Amino acid sequence: FNLTATVYYRYTHDPIQRYRAFDPVTGIANVTYENINSSENFGLELILNGNVFKWWTFTLSSNIYQNTIDASNIESDLGSSDIAISSRIFTTFKLPYQFDLQLTYSYRAPFDVPQGSMKDMRMMNFAISKKLLKEKMTATFRVSDPFDNQRFGFELEGTGYTQDYTRRRDNRTFTFALNWRF
Repeated sequence: FNLTATVYYRYTHDPIQRYRAFDPVTGIANVTYENINSSENFGLELILNGNVFKWWTFTLSSNIYQNTIDASNIESDLGSSDIAISSRIFTTFKLPYQFDLQLTYSYRAPFDVPQGSMKDMRMMNFAISKKLLKEKMTATFRVSDPFDNQRFGFELEGTGYTQDYTRRRDNRTFTFALNWRF
């Protein structure tokens, strides 16, 4: 097993952020991207790599950070400060006959943004691969979002409006790939 811990601080001047302006007279909301004053992140990232058994390896990463956004150049009191958390696992199972089974799962917890909050987000993928032709070729079949639970969304509020929306994938994605090593 290998554990890596990183403490970091990141300051960004003039980052680009999504901004929604609502006109109460027309009832029209306009979504644009604007340069805001700044974004600050201070956090901890942990990465754990391991071989549980000879046939099972994994990488688990987690990130927890204070996310502070200053958008007062657009509206005097526009900004947010919240703790953001995300995690990801990538694991591989070595099966007989040179097959590998891979699972990837990502999760990001809800957190505040300047005009509201971002809902939790999750994503999962499965893949099975087989080495062929004396390991010169690999055939891979991948399924994205096998349980139909991938989604993300926002809850937004402003003068004269509230919006709550969630976006989902329309359907699962299936991919077949051949890789040749030479």
